Amino acid sequence: MSSCRVRQEMKTKTAHCLIKPAMRLKLSRLRTITPIQRMLLIQATFLLLMYKRCSAQLYDAQLASRYAWIHAVGKEGKIIASSDAGLSWQLQGTGVTPNDLNDVCFADLRNGLVVGSRGTAIMTRNHGISWESLSLTQLSLDFLGVYYMQATGPAYVVGEKGTFISTQDMSTWNTVFLRCPSEGSLCTQNSTHVTNDTAYIDLHGVRFSDFSNGVIVGSFGTAIQVSVDWSGQTNYLRLKSIDSIQYSLLRLASDRLSDLVACGTSMTIFRVVPVSNHNNNNIHWEWTNCTSESSCGPIKLDHIVGKNFLSCAIRNWIDGTMQVLVGTDSGSLLIYNHSTWVEHTLGINESLTGLYISSSDVIIAGTSTGKIFRTVNGGKTWIQIKAPAMQIRSMFGRSQMSVMNGSMRRKVDNAAAYTLMLSMFLSIMHISR
Repeated sequence: MSSCRVRQEMKTKTAHCLIKPAMRLKLSRLRTITPIQRMLLIQATFLLLMYKRCSAQLYDAQLASRYAWIHAVGKEGKIIASSDAGLSWQLQGTGVTPNDLNDVCFADLRNGLVVGSRGTAIMTRNHGISWESLSLTQLSLDFLGVYYMQATGPAYVVGEKGTFISTQDMSTWNTVFLRCPSEGSLCTQNSTHVTNDTAYIDLHGVRFSDFSNGVIVGSFGTAIQVSVDWSGQTNYLRLKSIDSIQYSLLRLASDRLSDLVACGTSMTIFRVVPVSNHNNNNIHWEWTNCTSESSCGPIKLDHIVGKNFLSCAIRNWIDGTMQVLVGTDSGSLLIYNHSTWVEHTLGINESLTGLYISSSDVIIAGTSTGKIFRTVNGGKTWIQIKAPAMQIRSMFGRSQMSVMNGSMRRKVDNAAAYTLMLSMFLSIMHISR
């Protein structure tokens, strides 16, 4: 048992033993409190204040490892979901669509959006208990990536042949096709689908830092910086820094709109950092190749070779540290935690196509053949979890701890504040005798 948890349990028991009798004291007897009672109350106050410091770390670890909604999507329209951070899984959305599903994103615990082949888009407003089909475009195109910011919008979808679809209110969808002929140039948008022009590149992932500034990744090392003006012109800049490289960026992962991670074929991983531009309120995205450039800092990956990276995830923790996961096509998982990369094997030779970080120790991984693996010790050992059969293509999760922590921490804060005030009051009464 961790020292933090031991201290927390001791403090909780001590608080119950000391505070409850103190609360029963009648005002008429406050002036008769003994020095020992006063000392015990002061100690209880100190313990509760120390418990408050420990609670942030404790609740983050415990709640995140037990309370998180995770959804995985895959071939033939299958969706599986877990409401307990990957311990158990159930089928969802049976019969909604027979088409393959390629990506999933939830704006919050209830509102989610899934996209797939042949123009498939389905939406849920109740954790995935029920799903409804959406018609984003009349064309039968493969949608490959989605990002859903808020329940009321906006949301963004990318797909084959430069497809980029956006909505501000979840009711009206705007479809354009991005033609990006050369590095460092503005991409042009076309309202007509063009099939025989190689400048219309397949787009695989999309993330936005706010309502107006985002980034899109795709085949042939393509990265596009997007500046959306909902009332007028939208600019799409094909970034020069990673162009003309023969790999595909397949996934783009983010956490709390801070650092992003892009991963793809030929052992490709980029750290992507949004930097504000104070002159025009736009954001510039700084890209650093973590497999070749020392400027990537501590997360530079330089000792893993011969892998295609098919999935990735990132979490930024409250203490300022960062955790990055990369899933390979050979069944191994690369984990960056604090200061170094470690390669973990799951004992399989399958592609890892879905990843979710529930806490620093609890990680869920899904494979292309539908296997679900879970670790509770940061990847040292893995347990295969029973789940409905499906071929996983993407995974997304949201923790419930942000909601629960608020209530729990308020109770701790209120208890500590009440005890502190009571102790001070009793001390004053004693001194004034």
